[in-house]
Parts: sequence; C-alpha cells; structure tokens
Amino acid sequence: MDMAKSGAIWGAIWIEAGAEAFPGGAWDDLPAAVLTAAIKATRSLRHPDMPTYFPFFDGPFDVRLDLVDTEMMSVQGRRNGQVCFQQNVLTRLWVGGLRDCARAFVGRCAENGWGDSTDVVEIGAQLKAL
Repeated sequence: MDMAKSGAIWGAIWIEAGAEAFPGGAWDDLPAAVLTAAIKATRSLRHPDMPTYFPFFDGPFDVRLDLVDTEMMSVQGRRNGQVCFQQNVLTRLWVGGLRDCARAFVGRCAENGWGDSTDVVEIGAQLKAL
C-alpha cells in the first residue's frame, strides 16, 4: 500500500469467491473507499427486492448485493452495468470476510504509521457498526 500526497491510500483490493476475482486479482484501487462503501451497502441490505450497490473507484466497476433469503445473498460484480461475476454466499461469511479485510487494512495502515488517517478512522467507525 502507498499513501498519495493527498492522503489517499492506494492498494490492492478485490472480491474473491472460489477461483474468481473481481474486478481482478490484486486490483489496485482505494481500499478505504471501497471498504467503506461495501460496509455501508451491506448494512443497508434489508429486503430481497431492494438491492444495494457499491463502487470500485478505479474503472467502470461496481458490485450489486441482493438478499436471496434470510441466510444467503447474491454478489454481482459489474462492468459498465453488465454482470461479469456472480456468486451466492452465506451472508454471515460475507460479513465476516468484510470484517476481516477491514481489520487487516486498519492493521496495515497502523504498521505504516497511517493509523490516524481520516480514511482509517472512518473504517474503524464502520467496523463498529457492522
């Protein structure tokens, strides 16, 4: 990971299920922004007929989340609105993976001396609410 002069943290972030990675393995983007958006989208997912979305910030990619039932959700990776990745996952595993990723990000940032960055503080706040 690297911190730009602007304070933005750049690094690898992607979604992985089985052998598939979206938008690609080791995708370079703004991990704090993607994680914050993913956590907020996950928290707002309430009804099967009301999907939520979050973007990747480098490129024309976003993710659509849908509840399938009380235990399962659908994760769709989209490029320019076209589905190019889809997996059904247990909601508890999605949430657990999101927590693990966010905690690892916060830990790595702390190791690099960026623990008081606005992005890192925001991820910490979002983690408490997840």
